[in-house]
Amino acid sequence: MSAASRIQSYVFWSTAQARQIVRNVLLKEPKIGMHHQQLFDEIVKQYPTEKLPKHLVPVQAEIPRTPPARGGAFVKPAPALGDHPVRSMRYLKKVILEDMLRLNEVERVIVTKDAKDKDSRRTRRKALYVNHSEPVGAEQIYRWRVVPGSEPSDEPDPDPKEMFETKRVEAWKKKVRERNKLLPLFQRMSTAHPPPPKRVIWQREKEAREKGFEYDPFSVCLHYFRRLTQFYAFCAVVR
Repeated sequence: MSAASRIQSYVFWSTAQARQIVRNVLLKEPKIGMHHQQLFDEIVKQYPTEKLPKHLVPVQAEIPRTPPARGGAFVKPAPALGDHPVRSMRYLKKVILEDMLRLNEVERVIVTKDAKDKDSRRTRRKALYVNHSEPVGAEQIYRWRVVPGSEPSDEPDPDPKEMFETKRVEAWKKKVRERNKLLPLFQRMSTAHPPPPKRVIWQREKEAREKGFEYDPFSVCLHYFRRLTQFYAFCAVVR
């Protein structure tokens, strides 16, 4: 698969493959569940060779994680598990588990020896209390477990192009709203008509190859410069 047909950034939604992996691991602790750190460690341990479909793996995920040269600009390294369905703990906690919570596949639980002993800090959290006689570390009392009797969601994976386009439009609208706050009313810009997406280099190269041409950025610039020169010469003759 060519780089032109692959996504250019990491997926920011949960895939059915990732949700199934999380569910399989959580089912081994049906009562008290797992802390998100423990859950991530078990996923990496039990599914070390699991891979995302090729079209969902961005190009930069396959770039070697080499440190920048001395004095060079810092380049943010790709995640160590860039092509894994659960690529990082942040992605697991903020995206996958939140989506599964929305789909009613998992629930938050608070493990305690006595469910009646609730302090004011814990009662503000939307979670179930589970009695468990064995001691649990204070940092791992907040856990996740599969909802008893629930079935895996049949929600299909979204179209990557639609997801990235929606994200682009929302980012543009947010930028416009922030700018409008600093402008008087008559100078504010409407968010009803977002601009079309910009064609990046790999898209232009793909279009040129589909037409049977070799894409050369310098030749393209030279072509448009000549056209512009001809236009100005035509305007001078008309005058």
